[in-house]
Amino acid sequence: MISLSAASVQRVQVLYGRVWLTESGRLEDVFAASGEVIDLSRRGLVLVEGLGFARIAVVGRQRAGVPMATRFLDVAMAAIRASARRLRVARWRSRTA
Repeated sequence: MISLSAASVQRVQVLYGRVWLTESGRLEDVFAASGEVIDLSRRGLVLVEGLGFARIAVVGRQRAGVPMATRFLDVAMAAIRASARRLRVARWRSRTA
């Protein structure tokens, strides 16, 4: 799961796979598949989770004189890395207890 700020992200495009997206203030969650684009409001926190392996492009909001930035994220890999960090911390705590 990846959290984003809707204040700095304009849209999320699903490049591969399927994702679940929820945004503060949006009445319904969004389930999107390859090729779909989700436009975001400026309301706050956005959570994106891959339903299996998924790749997304995150397009930033344009600021005066600054070109828009696009980041490509492997949602599944981000989730795996976060889980691995939690497991290492839990294993370390069990050894020191």
